[in-house]
Amino acid sequence: MTWRTVALIAAALCLLSPAWADLTATVGMTTGTTLDLDTGAIGTGGAADLVYTGPGGIAALGNGTLVTLYNGTGSATFNGITQANLVALTTYSSAQLPDFALKTGVIFAARTKTGKYSKLLVANNVSGTLVLTFNTFTAPAIVSVQNNYGQIDADLPNSALAPGSLIFVKGYNLSPVNDGQTLRSSASPGLQNTVSGVSVIVTVNGISLNCPLYYLSPTQINAVLPGNTPLGSGTVFVNNNQNKSATFTITVGRSSFGILNYNGSLAATYDANNALISRFNAANPGQTIVIWGSGVGGDAANDDRLFPQKTNNLVNVPMQVLVGGRVATILYRGRSQFPGLDQIVVTLPSSVPTGCYVPLSVITGTIVSNGVTIPVAASGKTCADPDDPLTPAILQTLSAKAKTRTALITLDRLSTSGGIFVDALGKFQTTAGFGLTAGSRSVSVGNCLTSVTLAYSSNQTSIPLDAGPGIQVTQLTGPQTLTMFRKVNADSTDYVPDNVQESLFPDAGGSIIFDSSPGGTEVPRFSMSVSLPAHFSWTNPAALNTIDRQGATVTWSGGSGAAYILMMGFTSSSKTGAYASFSCRAPASAGQFTIPSYALMAMPPGPGNLVLLAVGQQYSTSIPGLDFVSILAEIGFSRVVNY
Repeated sequence: MTWRTVALIAAALCLLSPAWADLTATVGMTTGTTLDLDTGAIGTGGAADLVYTGPGGIAALGNGTLVTLYNGTGSATFNGITQANLVALTTYSSAQLPDFALKTGVIFAARTKTGKYSKLLVANNVSGTLVLTFNTFTAPAIVSVQNNYGQIDADLPNSALAPGSLIFVKGYNLSPVNDGQTLRSSASPGLQNTVSGVSVIVTVNGISLNCPLYYLSPTQINAVLPGNTPLGSGTVFVNNNQNKSATFTITVGRSSFGILNYNGSLAATYDANNALISRFNAANPGQTIVIWGSGVGGDAANDDRLFPQKTNNLVNVPMQVLVGGRVATILYRGRSQFPGLDQIVVTLPSSVPTGCYVPLSVITGTIVSNGVTIPVAASGKTCADPDDPLTPAILQTLSAKAKTRTALITLDRLSTSGGIFVDALGKFQTTAGFGLTAGSRSVSVGNCLTSVTLAYSSNQTSIPLDAGPGIQVTQLTGPQTLTMFRKVNADSTDYVPDNVQESLFPDAGGSIIFDSSPGGTEVPRFSMSVSLPAHFSWTNPAALNTIDRQGATVTWSGGSGAAYILMMGFTSSSKTGAYASFSCRAPASAGQFTIPSYALMAMPPGPGNLVLLAVGQQYSTSIPGLDFVSILAEIGFSRVVNY
């Protein structure tokens, strides 16, 4: 094993950022006093969470403490606020709350320096004394338990966890340990079942087992589901120094593979030299590659705590690997040398399709892995997609930049049962780390990719980019003209119209001109055109009222001027709201496309949407002030279907 293999665990454990009981107290604060929300201590300094500055109001102390006003007042509202409510808030800010806003009955919330959540009620505020009633939630609670790499939400058809796989438990107050991204070593004596008083217990069919622990933090625990975990429905709970969370329901299946990926969809596959399969090291037909992930299944010959694991080929585990819908030959399925971390070694079929985003799926029975792609070239090591504006050469140039100036402009006309909806949007921004996620969730023409609600974080940061006061959009055959006005957001400058007329999208197609005259301070004036797809029609919508898991054929006519046809499906669980989707691309000239079964296996049963779009596309890397600009003109249809 090389350093790269060891780094796989550290990079891919999906690290997302004493006994306790909920602390409730009422305290009085005068000017200059501080409050520690973990202990209730009032003081004049030290490692507290809040300070009362009198006329200035309440201010946060420490990097980990953020404060926000809560939407609601009074003790009845205060009593009804749960820990989950506070976790779900997205409006935390380091801004000080002024004293005039802290009226009796006002509620605000805080995240403490140790990652806990507090709700605070202003009981009184008079004569320089602020009286607060607060409740700091400290009981552990589980939000989700997922395969560490598949990250499939509970209640989706492919959310089962396999014995011996890496899992992550997300929640809050799961552990007193908050030590960054420290991984416990699996070298002798191996992973421990209890660390700092914390343990994770799984129970299936009346049998309870401890999960060996890799990583702990207040909001996430990474562990190994024991290889001898029985199959069936079960529960998981966290014991934090004898303070137990409520149980979380899971399903344990014989095999349920999650594929490690690097940008949301690029699979962690390697060649014989342990080099990542990438756009510049594409796989070839007939080549043998290694797929990294977790969830092949239990291995009775291995101790789930110890490195090195025995690399037993688990040939009795039923499994199929599809690359671009073609069956690959499996040479090995089983552990790497690390507990929970698996490898599948396959030889690509000679008929594998080529492209930079060829889908890869691992299937056991009715359970399909998370949707990922790999680059495949017919020969050589550089992949290509004729419709992809991010050519390998352009991506290489953009990836070398610390910051990338990009623009995306879209025009949309969508026909639905409720009418025709038209819209437009232009987004201009400077992004750090653009190359890290470029191409994420893309799929090569002739293929499909599944998607779920992932906990993936790109570590990107973006700021607005000024392209001028507005963009004129002109339909030349009309002509119809639309003005998109500037709107500056925190991370981008958006250009939005007051109103988009359906007449901007004639059925006969034509060219649309985008002109940013007079230009902006950062992006000078530019002019670009895009072709509208012509005479596009969905010809068999009635045949698709119900779509089963065996596949479904979509047919259309027209669409000349389109770069490709895009099919998208969306649905969610009626119980939990867990969401799944797929997207497929086909050439417009094909007139039909069959959505394959592997793209539909992850869709929960019930009503959802099916969308068919003809996509006109234009791009440039030569506009002054921009490194990359892409314009899309989409014309299509959406209907409700039953999956």
